[in-house]
Amino acid sequence: MKVRKDSPLAKLVCTLLFVRGTLSLSLDPFSPNVYWPGDKVPLSVNKLVSNAHDKTYNFYDLPFVCQPEEGITQSALSMDEVLRGDRIYHSDFKLEMLENEACHVLCTKELDAEAIQKANDLIRKDYKVEWYIDGLPGATSFSTHDKGHKYYASGFRLGTVGDDRHTYLNNHFTFVVKYRHSDNHDATRVVLAFEVYPRSIAMTENDWRSMNRKYPGSCEIDALETVETAPGVPLAYSDTSLHQNLTITYTYSVYFREDLDIHWTDRWNMYFYYSNTRIVWYSTALSAIICILLTSVVGVILARTLSTEISSISRSIKNDLDLNEDDIAGWKRLRAEITRPPQRPDLLCALLCNGMQIIISILALLIRTKISSSIGVFGLFFAGVLSGFYAGSKYKSFDREDWQRQSVLMSIQVPSFFFSILLVLNFFLWLQGASAIPISTLFELLGLWFAGSVPLVLIGAYTGARKPTNEHIQRANPVARSVPRQPIFTRFWPSLLIAGALPYAAICVELYFILQAFKLHENGYLSFIFKSLTLVIFIAIITTVEVTVTMIYLQLNHEDHRWHWRAFLYGSASAGYIFAHATFYFITTLQYGFISGIVYFGYTVLFCLLYALIQGMLGYVASSIFVAKIYSSIKVD
Repeated sequence: MKVRKDSPLAKLVCTLLFVRGTLSLSLDPFSPNVYWPGDKVPLSVNKLVSNAHDKTYNFYDLPFVCQPEEGITQSALSMDEVLRGDRIYHSDFKLEMLENEACHVLCTKELDAEAIQKANDLIRKDYKVEWYIDGLPGATSFSTHDKGHKYYASGFRLGTVGDDRHTYLNNHFTFVVKYRHSDNHDATRVVLAFEVYPRSIAMTENDWRSMNRKYPGSCEIDALETVETAPGVPLAYSDTSLHQNLTITYTYSVYFREDLDIHWTDRWNMYFYYSNTRIVWYSTALSAIICILLTSVVGVILARTLSTEISSISRSIKNDLDLNEDDIAGWKRLRAEITRPPQRPDLLCALLCNGMQIIISILALLIRTKISSSIGVFGLFFAGVLSGFYAGSKYKSFDREDWQRQSVLMSIQVPSFFFSILLVLNFFLWLQGASAIPISTLFELLGLWFAGSVPLVLIGAYTGARKPTNEHIQRANPVARSVPRQPIFTRFWPSLLIAGALPYAAICVELYFILQAFKLHENGYLSFIFKSLTLVIFIAIITTVEVTVTMIYLQLNHEDHRWHWRAFLYGSASAGYIFAHATFYFITTLQYGFISGIVYFGYTVLFCLLYALIQGMLGYVASSIFVAKIYSSIKVD
């Protein structure tokens, strides 16, 4: 197809490509923030999370915390931060580079019975607080018992429950900010770590100020006996005995410490250390072994079998010999059936389109890891051209001409389903009073999808529908060939169970650790897991492709020509195992309530559907290439 340079279509394509390039160039490469001595180091507050409960809370929604004097101001969020429920706000904490602050009073808060009850409940549910400096989460510091390694866990406890069953609210925070000189300018510094040491101290604002006057410039918490021996702030003396009102003074100390052992590029490594990381790498090696063994099966046995069969037919044709029954048995009898369109080709093409769109976006995100991860969200829209082209050309190969209607369905059918699930999940989160994706953000995403992705899919589908078809492809017979009785391993449900088992086995160990990291809200551990998971996902993709091709060969060899939907479902079958794994983990490990359980399963369904779309699309594409290859190798009349 030739497009005139001054045609509306050409202008639209150029405009969209220009917008895409502008978005890519506007994202500066990720580089460290540098601070001169005395520069403000902003501290932002986020939310409260718990290992045992799925419900999260925005920090400033809590009735017992200090509110900003100049009002609540939200920080600019990237798209991925909004989607994962972050609500980052500015705070009144005053930190200046290299300026140590001994004892600073943040505010004095009068708590009524309702606020005390809320704080008591959250402390007993072991909620942690998420604060940030320079993009680093405030961390609780730990040391291992074996090698003496120091590592961080994101967040710190809101309070503690003592041995006496009293509940204590942390109201003093000691900040330790580690830094080093920047590479660009020796006078500037970069932040390497942000440690938070919370404590509960029963002192009034006057006590703090008088102590500051008594010990000017040396009000270090751990050095003062008066503070060290001060009792905590008890909210409750038991599960039922609560204060009716309470006055709490919030204070903090800041200490800057130079650290020459850590480079800025390695500052996240402290969050990645876990004693069971060796297990993750062992499981990765096991997954690689499974992949190698399966590749041997497919690459040696299947390839040799096909080569022998094709060579036998070619030899008979070359020598003008009659083909016996064995020569044209099995998959070779279906040459006139493999091009038969499947049932519901519109739905199949929609699934293929969206699966390709997602995987192209993920690849764009992996390539541009040093740029904001929002590029993955925007890449999802611009991948529409390629996915629309593939699905449009595939739809035409099924002898369908209504590409306009189909391209619209491809661009809105699956996304609308996902959007509906997100809307329902957010309704339950709002019903529970937890932090959720703002409704405005959801509709902004919906508007961005219709304004960006839908036109791009239409352009791709239009181009794909105009692509000339291969005239040498043999058309299907008018009457479909009857399918003989199948052995148990090629029947629908048993074959799906077989097809999903091996790809699931390749990622089952990493899946456990991912669920554990989500439960513990450990972003650093997730980052480490995803490092190994990148390799494991690659192994899972290869395994899925090989299993799907093998199952399609077995199906065709038993003269079942209905391969289109089977190829997609074989590829996506491991998503069912993942959902079963997540369900088993929920039953045996998690202790969520009814609404939190609905939210958990809602997001689990979303993830499994995304995984199924990706793997199903890859399985289908691989099977299409395989089928086209083997049938183009023989010429049987």
